[in-house]
Amino acid sequence: MRENYRTKLERIVRAQREAELRDGEGVPETVRIDATVVPAPNPNAKVVYDPTTPSSAFVVGMIFQNVAEFRKALNKYAVNRGVELTRMNQPKSGLLAKRRAVGGLCYREFKVRHSTQKFLVDYFKDRITNFHHLKAKELKARAMKELKMDVTEIKCKRVKAELLKELQGDYLEEYGLLWNYREELLLTNTGSTVEVLSIGNNPGEFGCMYMCFDALKKGWKAGCKPIIGLDGCFLKTICKGELLITIGRDANNQIFPISWTVVRTKSKATWRWFLNHLKQDFNLGDGSKLTLISLLPAIKEEFHEAEHRWCAQHIFMRWQKRWNGGDFRKQFWMCARSTFEESFQDQLEDMDALVNGSIEHLLTYPTHTWCNAYFRFHSKCDSVDNNMCESFNGDLLAARKLHILGLL
Repeated sequence: MRENYRTKLERIVRAQREAELRDGEGVPETVRIDATVVPAPNPNAKVVYDPTTPSSAFVVGMIFQNVAEFRKALNKYAVNRGVELTRMNQPKSGLLAKRRAVGGLCYREFKVRHSTQKFLVDYFKDRITNFHHLKAKELKARAMKELKMDVTEIKCKRVKAELLKELQGDYLEEYGLLWNYREELLLTNTGSTVEVLSIGNNPGEFGCMYMCFDALKKGWKAGCKPIIGLDGCFLKTICKGELLITIGRDANNQIFPISWTVVRTKSKATWRWFLNHLKQDFNLGDGSKLTLISLLPAIKEEFHEAEHRWCAQHIFMRWQKRWNGGDFRKQFWMCARSTFEESFQDQLEDMDALVNGSIEHLLTYPTHTWCNAYFRFHSKCDSVDNNMCESFNGDLLAARKLHILGLL
């Protein structure tokens, strides 16, 4: 039989009181934090407050180290029990914990002034290991679930900012250990290349870092196709930075990581520094028997004779801003994957039949950079995009949120 509203309300209040008796020490709805709370078991015994307890409980004569510890204990008490602590006019009466009463029934407070920003920072500091991907709404939901506190979203943003600010010291300390990390890698991986550069005259300020293991050098030379994809991605830590990578293809056309570098910002100078190390490690020379996939202009400056392919996906994203639609998408990829020049010309005619002017815009991009019919044969690879680098960046999504040593 369906219960009426009054019976349901009484059942909810009764369950709430039973839960409070189990969680705390049977604290009533109105509690005085003075000699009437809990009598001391032994008048001569000294009771010292333990700040590690999950919920505060007071006894007469309890000793606190200082005023700050006492205030933290009051905040913890008020938040755990959902009460507001207010001072009374009588100096000997101490504090009074009051609950809101509606219709003679007392309810838990979900908004108390004791749930301050500092209290939330101390609470979540040891309970959340990664704050970078945590949103303010998620922090608000955790405060309601764990503390039964309705915290504003603005306060959650401030709490997250303060927590990240405290963690920044740990990140900067790890960047200072990169020089020792380099020495350890060179000691344990003979033949590898690891270089760390600092900025300006400050030897302790990180600039960029290049890494290529000896096993990767031998593996690429022995069993990989002469094609390399280059790409970069952002790091998700508080110190930011970017990760530049080079990816090859093995005999099974699978991803083969070659080398990587961490830089503060991606620029033409950092790419040239990266490519110069790549040239030296693999003896690539002018790149006459090499294929590189990227939109970087620095490639032609370092590898004059290399085949420079562009990612067809990036070209399509630019081209479709003017020529959008499913038919244009299908026709573009048929053009890009054409294996003969005659087939490519036929596909262009079919595209021109859709609308005039589309092929003129498409041919502004050099065909030898994105069409399979015009590729060289030495790479033995018909890839028209740079998806191998994009896939590798996707696999590193969780690692890009780690500290720098954990990432490397």
